[in-house]
Amino acid sequence: MVKWEGTDEQEGNGSGGAGQMPGDPGALAALRRWLATRIAPELLEEADRDPLTGLNNRRADWRKVDRVMRQRQTEPGRLDRLVRFRADVDNLKALNDTCEHQRGDRALVLIGRVLQSSVRIGEEVISPARIGGDEFAFTLVLPPDAPLDWIRDRLERNVTAALKREGLNQAGGVEVGLSMGFSEARPGMSLKDLDGEADQDTRRRKTRIGRSVGRTRPVSHWGFPLAPRIGGGWGRRRSSFLITGQPGPTVGTQDLG
Repeated sequence: MVKWEGTDEQEGNGSGGAGQMPGDPGALAALRRWLATRIAPELLEEADRDPLTGLNNRRADWRKVDRVMRQRQTEPGRLDRLVRFRADVDNLKALNDTCEHQRGDRALVLIGRVLQSSVRIGEEVISPARIGGDEFAFTLVLPPDAPLDWIRDRLERNVTAALKREGLNQAGGVEVGLSMGFSEARPGMSLKDLDGEADQDTRRRKTRIGRSVGRTRPVSHWGFPLAPRIGGGWGRRRSSFLITGQPGPTVGTQDLG
């Protein structure tokens, strides 16, 4: 038997007390209040979460970022910057196809955790979200002088390092990593446009770092991707400098889709 908490005086009913049966007016009022204060918030929070990573899902992400953008429209002259980062996990399918699906799930959970832990003082997280199978969105309020390219590079590096530590950065001879783009909100800009620009920047980023669809490149014996070298052959790319790869066999090609 379910015992409903509350007293007759609290519920405005003098016909009983704790232990009322459902169907009594006082018991129904107690049940409604219990649902409103305990179950409903939990259900709403659960409905907003991606079940795998615990991040916001697409619906919650859109709602939260849109609310902040609308609020900022009423506050002209703000100096801080609202920036939306979009990220795609490169070669997640290869990780799932060549390894157990649990490894792909581990990679997604790890990426979500690393993105959140990479935030620094002065950077406010509006919404960390997984918005698709291999897609993340990370919306921040940043100081006016924040170097956006550098922040993007920092997030990518942190994810890459974490995947490598956990042995999740290689699958079937290809590199598993993160390609990230961003867009900064401007006055009068809609969230649809902000998100679209960030997504397009992510696609350009994938092309710049050599992960466009339909292309492959060798992967070295130690697992790092190789890039074309002037005069022929392949070398290792580090930052903006191309250096000769160390001696060692090439073990495969990297699928850049």
